[in-house]
Order: sequence, then C-alpha cells, then structure tokens
Amino acid sequence: MAMSKDMTRKQKIEYIKDYYKWHIIIALLVVIAIVCTVVHFATKEEYDIRLFYVGEAYIGSDYADLIYSLSDLCDDVTGDGEVKLLFDQFCYGGLNDPQYLNTMTATLEKMLAKEKDVCLVLADRSLAGMILSMSGKYVMQADLWATDTDSDKHLVVSGFPGAVSLKNSAYLGEKGFPTDDLYLILLEEEYKNAAVFENARKVALELIKEAE
Repeated sequence: MAMSKDMTRKQKIEYIKDYYKWHIIIALLVVIAIVCTVVHFATKEEYDIRLFYVGEAYIGSDYADLIYSLSDLCDDVTGDGEVKLLFDQFCYGGLNDPQYLNTMTATLEKMLAKEKDVCLVLADRSLAGMILSMSGKYVMQADLWATDTDSDKHLVVSGFPGAVSLKNSAYLGEKGFPTDDLYLILLEEEYKNAAVFENARKVALELIKEAE
C-alpha cells in the first residue's frame, strides 16, 4: 500500500513506522557512528607512553601510583609540556574456554597492532604465552633488547623468546608489586610511533633490572 494524500496525519505516521522503521533506525545508527568516530579522533589525547596489563583479574588502584611513576623515566615526545602515561587493562575474567580465549586474544592483537602508542605489555605467564603464539609478529625478540638478561628469564614460545620475566624486578619489587608470574613484552618498533617506542624501551630496561 502506498502513502495517499488522503491519509490523516496519524495514518501517515503509522505508515512510516510500518514501512520505514528499520531504514530510519539504520540511518540513525550510521549517523551516531560517524559522529562518535569524528568526536573520538577530534578529541583523542596523545600519550608519551601507554602500557597494557593483561591478566585474569584487574590490578587494583593501590598500585596506580607505582604504574604512573614510570612516566618519570620518559621524555615528553608529544611536546605538550608534560609526560603523560596511559595505563590500560585487558582482563580475561578467569574463563578457560579455548574459543573464548582465542577470541579475546585475537581482539587484543588487533588493539596492540592498531594503537601506535601501545608498546609495552605486562602479562601473566600463561597469557603472555598466548599473546606470543597468536601475535608474535608484533613482538620484539627479547634477546634483542633485553641483552643483559639470562636466557632462562625469557619466555619462549615455538622457539621465539618474546617475553622477559619480571620476577626479580628491583623497581617493582621495592614497591611491593606482585611479580612472581609477571612477564614483560616489548612490541616491535616498526609497528609503533618511534618516539613512543623509545620511551617504552627505557621503561622496559628499567623494569627488568634486578636487585643487586
């Protein structure tokens, strides 16, 4: 049935609702998506370093000062007069379903590859291994940057040493941060902002130093 000029206002509204409801909804969603994207990129703040923690549970706020103190090791690469560190957490929630884990890790891989200012990843041993097995091409080989560490401190997956143990980290240990099962991954420079990568490398080298 086509819309007729003889229809009342109410009938016309009902007609539009019946025949164009989904067209209107889809159009609105597209507009919202475009607006959100524009706002995101227009207001996106730049950071001098960005860390990701990947674990079964979130790190509590009681360690926030410790994490943000790492900015003291960094340079102001954005040129805004201050060193800004962004700390993100990616929590798996303790679920061990293989399909769920693979989906979560694939999502994480896309995030790490896409964001130019994410260069450092802290992760529990099992999750660090999973990241290396699925995202190895984005990871810098540990023995190429952590040259002063023993090979037995490296987490090796399929012959690739991609993470370094922080179990004896002097920086973290002095502040009571739990490191028994913690590993550090430095992402490949070629996929990242070069200046931000240098900040990340400085932090990484400080974190792997062991107490004398």
